[in-house]
Amino acid sequence: MSDAPTPEVVEPEPWADPQGCPHLNTHSEIDVIRITDDNPVDTVVAFQADIRIRCEDCGDPFVFVGLPAGLSYYTPSTSPNGEEMRAPIAPRSHLRRASDTQPAIWRVADANPAIDLTVPHVDPKEIEG
Repeated sequence: MSDAPTPEVVEPEPWADPQGCPHLNTHSEIDVIRITDDNPVDTVVAFQADIRIRCEDCGDPFVFVGLPAGLSYYTPSTSPNGEEMRAPIAPRSHLRRASDTQPAIWRVADANPAIDLTVPHVDPKEIEG
């Protein structure tokens, strides 16, 4: 048994903001990005939604938490500063269910298996954001 003092746990106030703004009014921006391949020229291979949210009253941007920074055509990620979520999206007509046992999981149908959408890991320090 240790004689070290037990550290005091201090619970922060829920969503305490140092500026005192309750962030009641927000503004969101969503850009839909068409990702194309050069062969054949300008063939759309994926879609992505870039989403940004800020407080209209104080201008403070919201940060998307719990997502890795980077770029992926398969899973959501954020810009290096976390202020933009990059979410893969697709028209419903381009999707199929992953399996009959998991109807909530959708996959992009392989319209062109020759196109490799694998994206290597990107170091956030190399991206300006």
